[in-house]
Amino acid sequence: MSKTPLSSEEISELERLSIMVDQEQHYRLLDVGRHSEASIVQAAYYKQSRKWHPDAFFRKDVGEYGPVIDKIFMGLTQAFQVLSDPKKKQQYDRKHPAQKAVQTEDTPNTDSNTRVGTRHRKGRRRRERERKRSTEASTGASQVESARDIKERMKKKRQADVLGQISMTVAEQKRKAQEHFDQGMKEYTNGHVMQAATAIHLACKLDPKNEHFAEHFRVVRKEARTIKALEFIAAAENAESFSNYGRAIEQYRKAVSYECEDATPYARLAYLLSKLDPDPREILRLLQIAVQKDPNNAEYHCLLGESYFRQGMTLNAKREFQAAIAIKKDYERAIDGLKIL
Repeated sequence: MSKTPLSSEEISELERLSIMVDQEQHYRLLDVGRHSEASIVQAAYYKQSRKWHPDAFFRKDVGEYGPVIDKIFMGLTQAFQVLSDPKKKQQYDRKHPAQKAVQTEDTPNTDSNTRVGTRHRKGRRRRERERKRSTEASTGASQVESARDIKERMKKKRQADVLGQISMTVAEQKRKAQEHFDQGMKEYTNGHVMQAATAIHLACKLDPKNEHFAEHFRVVRKEARTIKALEFIAAAENAESFSNYGRAIEQYRKAVSYECEDATPYARLAYLLSKLDPDPREILRLLQIAVQKDPNNAEYHCLLGESYFRQGMTLNAKREFQAAIAIKKDYERAIDGLKIL
């Protein structure tokens, strides 16, 4: 089944969000304001995570953007975990003053706290004017700085803060990378494999040349993908038990997309496709993978032999039937297959 390539708009948005993740722009990533209530942050996270979950691109040919999609989804999760925890959010705001200013002034209408943000800005501007008048009175200045001048100066300060945030030093990046890695290993030790994969992946993005991080990420990521695949396999088997074969096919497809070591989803998907949505080439490919992953399974060899036979590949079919009989001597299905060749 051919997949649709990503559009230029999707690629542009992926690259934009990827930069936000790298810069830990949690507010902009979830599209919420600094004073957003927990329920708003949660709703924003659910909305964004549904849109950018890797499964949402199942029918897309993502190509080299597969890791980017994973990174964005993990970045969204990280942003939600921080902004939904008052203590972590407070620490985050202290470490990211530039983003705090951007969120409270540049995006005043992101949630229901707009009025609070407006009063906050007005109060700050009023205090700024009062400080200015006090300073000018003490120095004998005769003119009060205009509101426009104040606004322009504040705008320049915000721009400088944002530029300072973007131009994070290499040392700072490595420090943050180490923090994420340490957190990831802590999560892994506690048995939280998915959270560990997210944290270590962020560490690798911040310090891409660190082979120590990369080596651990490969191990944890493989385990995380296996866990995810098993979840889809369980959902597929449940769907089969209720004769919901369309749902089962969908879940088995998701399982095999994680390249799990278990041969079951490949064989079951091939079987269901042969009954409901015949695609000889895909069925053949799936059964070849199933046999490769579980070479001692006589049934898989027999299914592959039958698939070869339907394609007119009699020599290949004979080889698979013979392999099935070598594993299980009295396997009648394979014996019958040899008889019709």
